[in-house]
Amino acid sequence: MVAASTPTAAAPAADERLPLFVWCRHAVFDLMLLLAIAVASWWLQRATGWLPLPTQTLLAGMLLAPLCARLPGLRRHRPAPEVPLCVGMVLLGAQVDAQALQAVGFAGVGLLLLHQPIVRWCVRTPLRRLGVSPAAASLVAVGVGGGSLSAVFAAEATVPCQDERARQLAITATLLAGAVGFLVLPHVAAACGLDATACARWAGITMATTAEAVLVGAEHSPEAMRGTGAMRFLVNLLLWLPVLVHLRGFDAPRPHRLPPLRAAWWAVRRVPGFVYGLGLLALVTLCGGLATEEQQALGRATNWAFLMVLAGVGLTLRAATLRQLGPAPLLGALLGWAAAAAVLLGCALVVP
Repeated sequence: MVAASTPTAAAPAADERLPLFVWCRHAVFDLMLLLAIAVASWWLQRATGWLPLPTQTLLAGMLLAPLCARLPGLRRHRPAPEVPLCVGMVLLGAQVDAQALQAVGFAGVGLLLLHQPIVRWCVRTPLRRLGVSPAAASLVAVGVGGGSLSAVFAAEATVPCQDERARQLAITATLLAGAVGFLVLPHVAAACGLDATACARWAGITMATTAEAVLVGAEHSPEAMRGTGAMRFLVNLLLWLPVLVHLRGFDAPRPHRLPPLRAAWWAVRRVPGFVYGLGLLALVTLCGGLATEEQQALGRATNWAFLMVLAGVGLTLRAATLRQLGPAPLLGALLGWAAAAAVLLGCALVVP
C-alpha cells in the first residue's frame, strides 16, 4: 500500500482537446490497463511468491513501460496514478480504528508536527549541497518526510516540475526510503526495546510509504500494527501541511502577501481534495456508519486501488532518467531521511 492529489485525467494532456466521448474512452482504457497490470501481478505473486506484491507490481509497470512506448495502440496512453491514488486515500477512512487513535494520542500528533520541519531540513540540506534545485529538493522532502507518493503528486500537481528528473527523483527517493526503512526499522525497534505505542508512533511517522509502515508495526505486535495504521491515518490527514509549505515557497501568490481571509482561502483551495473525503469517511466510520463486512470490502478495494497506483508509478519511471539522476542525490535523500528518523527515535523514547 502506498500510502494523493487532485484527480487528473488518466489520458495524456493532449487528449483534453478531443471530444468528450473520446477523452472518456482514453481515461477508462488507461484505468483498465492499470487494473490489468495489478491483477496480473497479484496472480503471479500467488503462483510464485517471488517478491512482495507491492514490489512486484511496481516492477511489472516498469517492465511494461518500454513496450507501451513502442506499440502504436498504446503510445498515446500514459496512465496516471493520481486517480486510483485519490480513490484509495479516501477509502482509507473506512479503516480508521478509534482505540488505536486513542493509543497514539496527542503525543503522536505532536511528534508528527515536530518531525515535519526536521525531516525537511535534513533532506533539503544535503540535496542543495549536491546541486539539486530548491524546488526539486523541497519536493523530495515532501515525499521522503512521510507524505509518500500522495504528497508528491499533490505538490507536483499544483507546482509542476519543469524538469522531469525532479519528479523522478522525488518518486524514487520516496520508494527507496520506504524499502530501506522496511528492512532496518524492525531491528532498530527491537534493539531499542520500543513498546507497541512507541513503535507505532515512530514507524507511522518516519516511514515514507504506508504499506511498509504497517508491515513494520505488524512485525512488532498486533497492537503496534493497529497503532501504526492509526498513525498513518493522521499522517495522511495532515499531509497538506508539508504540501502547503512546499507551495508557499514555489507558488505565487504567496500567503504572506495576501490579507488573512484571502490567505486562508489560498490554503483551503490547495489542500488535496482527498483529504476532505478521507476525513468525512473516517467520521462516518467512527460514528458506526459502516458495518464490519462493509469495512472489509472497502479495505480490499483500497488495496486494489494502491496496487493500481504502483502499476502507474512503474509506467512513469524511466530507466534512462534514473541513470541520469545518479546515486548521489538518492543517497543524500536517504541519509537525510535516516538522520530525521534518528532524531524522532530519540523523541519517541522519552515521550510517554
